[in-house]
Amino acid sequence: MENEVTLKQYINLGVISQEKSWQLVYDTVKKNHLEDAILDMKNIELENPCSFNWYMKLMRETNVKLKFTNKEGLAESLRIQSVLDGLNPNRIISISTPKPIVKTQYQRKLEATAKKYKEHITIDGSNVILDMNKLLCQITDLSTITTIELAIDEWVNEHGWNYRQFIIMCDALTLDESVINGLSEMIVKFLKEKNMHVVTDIKPEYNDKMTLMIQHFNKGDRSLQQKFNFWKNLPVGRVGVLKKYKDSRKLDSLGRKGDGQEISCRVAIYKGAQTIKGRTKLVFDEYTSDTFYTPDHWYYVHDSNQLSGLNTVRTCADVAEVGFDSDFYGTTYNFVRIEHCNNGTEEVIPRMIGDTPEVFECNLAGKAGIVFDSWSIPYDKTELDKHSYKMLKVKEGKGA
Repeated sequence: MENEVTLKQYINLGVISQEKSWQLVYDTVKKNHLEDAILDMKNIELENPCSFNWYMKLMRETNVKLKFTNKEGLAESLRIQSVLDGLNPNRIISISTPKPIVKTQYQRKLEATAKKYKEHITIDGSNVILDMNKLLCQITDLSTITTIELAIDEWVNEHGWNYRQFIIMCDALTLDESVINGLSEMIVKFLKEKNMHVVTDIKPEYNDKMTLMIQHFNKGDRSLQQKFNFWKNLPVGRVGVLKKYKDSRKLDSLGRKGDGQEISCRVAIYKGAQTIKGRTKLVFDEYTSDTFYTPDHWYYVHDSNQLSGLNTVRTCADVAEVGFDSDFYGTTYNFVRIEHCNNGTEEVIPRMIGDTPEVFECNLAGKAGIVFDSWSIPYDKTELDKHSYKMLKVKEGKGA
């Protein structure tokens, strides 16, 4: 059985945020022969441990395991760094302490309201209907969604479920964004857990938002570790479009800054997950549209001027900051599959044959491939070619 000790028994530190503090931990482990022990980090705060040499020395030269309680975010970050450093991520242990469930006065109030809602549930052929239009004029509080869910659960427990769908009528009601999110999550929950098709009749202006949220909840949230595993397995060189959100402190319901408002959108190549200054970063090379030309295309449209190279912006972001298309979302960026950005076509000149341009009509994927090939920029050609459209057009001389 592994020896488990609380680090606080040996050193009186509340925060470990310096090299000398980690050196003290290392020396303590060695002095007390704790190289194979589980160190419980209870009541100790850690600040960016992977950036300190003595932390890395501790993890490389001993077999200690670090145990954290109710700090899953920190534990996942350390596991990711362990993978990058060739260490066993299972040496980072995370546990959650359950809290006793005590029914509060607020919960009892919700249950009482749910019973009133349940009395308004009716059967119409193969459908079961709860008409919230007759009960409220607006829904602005998530507690109402909780109450609706309780009412449906109680009704199904009493009557069973052998119907086509459960319809929540609220097309006359004003709904807050949080309520739309709550309804979406509830719909997915009933489908996954009870195979019940719950639908809502809402105002048309809420439909797009609800559809997006249902897709999000249906795919499920990914942990930081799962997101890192995805990026680790995504081939380096994958071409997509990197979108950046407007900066703001407030995050929307999908965890995006600026309510998901985009302020930049550029063709980009994924360069992989790299360790930069002790932190795991996702690296992308973005290409600005003002110089996204082949050398000959630039020469042709800019009065024979030479283009020295593509204007490139290197972006390094934390795993939590970057989402992938609609699969999962990040706070600051979204790397979108290029096939989802292939709207429309434009003319591209791969080369000049004398004074005559060779012109192709391309979608975005086709253009990106031609441009990258012209500058000998490496990328995942096999994947990009699956989504490329290129059509040779009639050649015309420069003076035509």
